[in-house]
Amino acid sequence: MKIQRDIFTGYCLLTLSISLNFIYIGVKNFDAVVNADAYNYWRGHSYLVQNPFDVIGNSHFGRFPEYIYDYLFSIIGITGRIQTINAFAFITALPTYILIFYCYSNITKVYCTKTLSKKKGLLLQMLAVLLPVGLTIQTSRQAFAFFLFLSLVIALRRTASVRTIICAYVLASTHVGSMLVLILEYFTRNRRILSLSILILLILIVLPTIINRLTHIQNFELLRVHELQALDRYYIISIFCILFFAGTSTFTNWKLFALMVASILILMCTPNAIVSRIFFGYSWLWLILLAWSISDIREWSHLRLKVQLLTIVLIGGKMAYIFSETGVFL
Repeated sequence: MKIQRDIFTGYCLLTLSISLNFIYIGVKNFDAVVNADAYNYWRGHSYLVQNPFDVIGNSHFGRFPEYIYDYLFSIIGITGRIQTINAFAFITALPTYILIFYCYSNITKVYCTKTLSKKKGLLLQMLAVLLPVGLTIQTSRQAFAFFLFLSLVIALRRTASVRTIICAYVLASTHVGSMLVLILEYFTRNRRILSLSILILLILIVLPTIINRLTHIQNFELLRVHELQALDRYYIISIFCILFFAGTSTFTNWKLFALMVASILILMCTPNAIVSRIFFGYSWLWLILLAWSISDIREWSHLRLKVQLLTIVLIGGKMAYIFSETGVFL
């Protein structure tokens, strides 16, 4: 009975979290500088209304072979141009949040151990409240690509022979810069913590050299502690949540300890937007899934009570954030 109640609560929190995102989109005052990507997609939409399915001519959604988003926007534009940026952001967010609901509803079918299966409702609650506010505003194409990829991983979970090929093709055709998600998903599904930690360390070591030599960016700095990207707050929240759940077992479980060290390393570098995009989804999804799957959560005392407390605090924090950003009281 408790398991079913936890799952039902998880669905309610997921619905509430998605609803808060739509409210935020509807009342937000968009700025052409701060929300440059959102305005860029709006211009791309206007172009596709006049030139539907023109993948080559439209450079607003990436370049070939990234054509899936162009096709999606061409279909959306059949009825004509969307007149306001808020309406545009609201309508184009719908496909992503449909995918999110499907992914979160079925995510334990792929990333769930036998021990965790009895706690999947509590896991769903945590994932639901950690869903970032404004996820589809500045990173709409990457968010859509991420959850389209994850939906295919879940849907094709019984066809391992073709799953990787199909998922990689769809990901490359939507947001080729997200290809690291393939590796992160593999390490999460197979709980390869040591390999993940080494990969993170290598990326952070070689990234400055690659950026400085192969791009137009000069004097690339990995550590920019005076800045903080919007999605980076979720590293702090997720790390705190895991420490709150695990307590001293964080230091006795070497896998969990290594995961925390790697996550703190990323947190130190995420104020750089390039690092944030590379590890998109890590702080509010992969990190939680990994921490729960590699731990013996039977040792986590008062887990249900802690989850209930955190969900109240985080939902309240989202409402307060929306009020501070828009002046609309929920």
